[in-house]
Amino acid sequence: MREPLFVISVRDCRATVSKRVDYADGTWAYEPARNWQDLEQDAIEAVEAHGGAVNMSALYECPLWLVEKADFERI
Repeated sequence: MREPLFVISVRDCRATVSKRVDYADGTWAYEPARNWQDLEQDAIEAVEAHGGAVNMSALYECPLWLVEKADFERI
């Protein structure tokens, strides 16, 4: 099963809206949106709506309305 394209990554009590980036060598990683800090409160609320919490490291489904606010333009 392929990992989801958009997630909220929770680690160290931070919630980061992130996108999966696939590399030519077949590996991939989640990279945060450029504006993830501006979206963090919304991301926390989305995590809590899924029954999670920011003190529990995990990947959570990112709702479409939050993806649409994210800036994933690569630097």
